[in-house]
Amino acid sequence: MDSPYLDFDRKAWAALREATPLTLTEADLAELKGLNERVSLVDVEVSGAVKAAISFARDSAAALIGSDIHDNPGAALTIAAGAAPRITHNVFSRNGTSQHTPATFVIEDGAAPLFQQNVFAGIRPDAFAKANEAIRLKLEPDNWFVK
Repeated sequence: MDSPYLDFDRKAWAALREATPLTLTEADLAELKGLNERVSLVDVEVSGAVKAAISFARDSAAALIGSDIHDNPGAALTIAAGAAPRITHNVFSRNGTSQHTPATFVIEDGAAPLFQQNVFAGIRPDAFAKANEAIRLKLEPDNWFVK
């Protein structure tokens, strides 16, 4: 019986991805930036980012929901002071691998991110060592850290 699904190996999938244009350019994303704007990024995949996969600017209240943030040499997230993003139902894996990246998650003093029901694959809670105590105390009970 023929399957309606196609099978791709890693090489074929990479070739398909290279042939598929991204729907948002950096210029498009720059136009979305704004102070105190509520932008939600839902069901996105980010890989290959050199500086940061996702950056939450000062005083932003954006949301990152149901996304796959993986294989980024740069940080998975940078969160500026005053930002209060809601980060929920995401999967984070293999980020912050460059020796030039200060941390996998860069959270400035004064930031107030809410992490809920995320999966951190191959990431331990101590990756958030520089975050304030209130953030660190909620991380383990509200998220999953898997080897």
